[in-house]
Amino acid sequence: MKLTHVEASRKLIRKFWGLYILNCTDILFTYTFLKTGGFYEANPFMRSIVTNPYLCLLIKVILPGIAILFLVHYLEHNTKPLAHICQWAANFIILVYFLINTLHIYYFFTIIS
Repeated sequence: MKLTHVEASRKLIRKFWGLYILNCTDILFTYTFLKTGGFYEANPFMRSIVTNPYLCLLIKVILPGIAILFLVHYLEHNTKPLAHICQWAANFIILVYFLINTLHIYYFFTIIS
């Protein structure tokens, strides 16, 4: 069954809010693990950013939140159908962050055991 534009927009909005939550949990885990001294940031682009908690908060929490608010506003007021690639991109990025968060949870249980 093909989704209407409104249904597709709502589905994409939910995906991006889910991605935002995964992004926030990723940085919480990362920052916590870095404080133990036994872990390092694997992402070379984020290595210098995670050393500054304010910059980290800005880059990983505030700016993505603002971007999603703009996206939600755009999707609610745009009558053009969504590009199929946006759905695939959202699915791929959610999968990546899900795997990263799964790895963080594994590390968490490794630390406490």
